[in-house]
Amino acid sequence: MQQTPSIKIGWKVMLAMGIYLAALGLFLIAAPQVGFEKAFAAFTGNSWTNFASANAEPSELFLILEKYVGANVLSAAVLVIGIALTGYRKGARWSWCTLLVSGIIGWGGCLTFHVTIFGIREALMAGLISIIGTTIFIVAIVIPAKAILTK
Repeated sequence: MQQTPSIKIGWKVMLAMGIYLAALGLFLIAAPQVGFEKAFAAFTGNSWTNFASANAEPSELFLILEKYVGANVLSAAVLVIGIALTGYRKGARWSWCTLLVSGIIGWGGCLTFHVTIFGIREALMAGLISIIGTTIFIVAIVIPAKAILTK
């Protein structure tokens, strides 16, 4: 299939979202405590620094789990980038469906986490990274939808 302008824009925006996702995954691996401190304090009402000082081994486990989340995000980013560069670039229906489902699950889960931990009002700032990613995803999936689904 010849690339329509909407497919050309859509795959490039999806590629950008994959790169954004990879950066997020690398950040979670490299600095797991940065985002975790706020979530811990919001959920427990306690300071992460005090908890980590008093509970060295359990706090290390939390950070390892946060790094694990980062590794999962990074692996999803590799798949998104791969699909964007292959099937999505060509306007393949399977790629659109795959990215739609995975994006809803991934970004929806991320937004749900922030609303659950912080509440709706606070989630707007705490979940800004997720809101940006979700917005990029929506743009990348909506722009080429008609061209891909009606071919």
